[in-house]
Amino acid sequence: MKKQLITILFSASLLIPMLTQAAEIKTFTDVNSTTSYKTAIDFMSRNAVVEGYSDNTFRPDTCVNRVELIKMIMWATQVNTSKYSAPLFSDTPDNQWFSPYLKAAISLQIVNGYPDGTFKPAQCVNRVEAIKMATKMFFGLYNSETDIDYTE
Repeated sequence: MKKQLITILFSASLLIPMLTQAAEIKTFTDVNSTTSYKTAIDFMSRNAVVEGYSDNTFRPDTCVNRVELIKMIMWATQVNTSKYSAPLFSDTPDNQWFSPYLKAAISLQIVNGYPDGTFKPAQCVNRVEAIKMATKMFFGLYNSETDIDYTE
């Protein structure tokens, strides 16, 4: 599943000319020349769309969870997440690493919670959710009155 999402995001990121400041490719201990989608992983790492985990792994065979995808979308589109504020869900405390990204995604109306008031941040994102989030962000199906500031 993670490989398919990486492919979707990689394809979408090719359409975004904002990724102009390339960085050095981070070397992940679990990604090598035989890893599927190594080229996509390297591209997204070089363009700061993904950074991997603190133990220097990428974990290419695990699923992408809901907040990881939101972070990748926000990074790929260079959204200044610090300018957004939104109430979070009952299972998403404000002091988590993903809080700024989730607040921006809520404000831009690219994500919704579940009817019980939760978001389930650690849940693997499914294809429909991934396509919906990416489509809303990449193709402007979010609130047309929202002014996205792509500058830092």
